[in-house]
Amino acid sequence: MPEQIPPEWFEVEGVNDTSGFALTNTSGVATFSYTGTSAGMDTIRAYFDTNGDGDYDIGEPTTDTVTKYYLDNFVTGGGNIKGVKTTTWSFAGTVGNLEYGSVGQFQIVDHRAKQAEAWHCNNNFSGLVFSDVNGSDPGAETPTASNDTATFWGTFTSNRGSPDLTLMIVIFDNQEPGKGFDTIDVDWWDGDSWEDWFDANIDGGNFQVHDIE
Repeated sequence: MPEQIPPEWFEVEGVNDTSGFALTNTSGVATFSYTGTSAGMDTIRAYFDTNGDGDYDIGEPTTDTVTKYYLDNFVTGGGNIKGVKTTTWSFAGTVGNLEYGSVGQFQIVDHRAKQAEAWHCNNNFSGLVFSDVNGSDPGAETPTASNDTATFWGTFTSNRGSPDLTLMIVIFDNQEPGKGFDTIDVDWWDGDSWEDWFDANIDGGNFQVHDIE
């Protein structure tokens, strides 16, 4: 008989508590999925149930926990800005609000130098606010939103060792799809005031503001 491989159990704790198991294949891979219905944070852990009792027991191999966020109010997407011949800026990410603060990831890549420099913020945001700049028809650009503009702040780290930057990013979700219409405005804090870094309509990509009041 072939060797019996123990099932791998998955536990989800947080706003969407659940659990389940999947059989591990000969490569040690098991797949588990679930649907979150409540906004907030879940932590996910997997372990080998070597004795088959359906519970985690001390000594059974386990993974580190993984964090998953479910958001009602957030901005997501990405795109690029092009120069005469090449891309000068590219950017992408998702930032949203939970009860205790703002979470998410966002990256901006500066392609203007010979070696591109990427600036990344991972859950180090100071805030995210929504507003309706166009005003005449709130939500017309994104049917799931009450507002068309998202502004967020955060500390960004460079992949090339440059000093961290505090950036303020304003996303204008003007149309679906957003290519040629959506706008990104990025300012950096010099210690005394905000200085403009770049501000332009995106040449490729799309942003969506999801803000439900």
